Amino acid sequence: MVTAASIDLKNKQRDYGEALQKMKQLQDEIAALENTKNQFTSLKDNNDNAHTAVEDMRKTWITLNNNFQELENLVSIINPERRFMLVNRLKSAQKNFDDLKQLAHQRTKKW
Repeated sequence: MVTAASIDLKNKQRDYGEALQKMKQLQDEIAALENTKNQFTSLKDNNDNAHTAVEDMRKTWITLNNNFQELENLVSIINPERRFMLVNRLKSAQKNFDDLKQLAHQRTKKW
């Protein structure tokens, strides 16, 4: 009976050692999976930040394009072909202003 108990104890100790080894292996796998999860979370966060940065760059390019279009329109106004027309419009506006000024002086003299 002592021999049977001794064999049973050795079997139980072996089973216990195998269970501890299996538990250690599972803990290592859990740690590896946790590390993988953290890396994927970091990758997702970096991708989100990259997406935001690209979206901000897109908005900046739209703004630059709009500003460039406005500048291009202003330059085309000063273009030599259009400059003559612009000068004539300015002279016409000056004449209209002078006429209004004269009319205002005449009206104020009558009062």
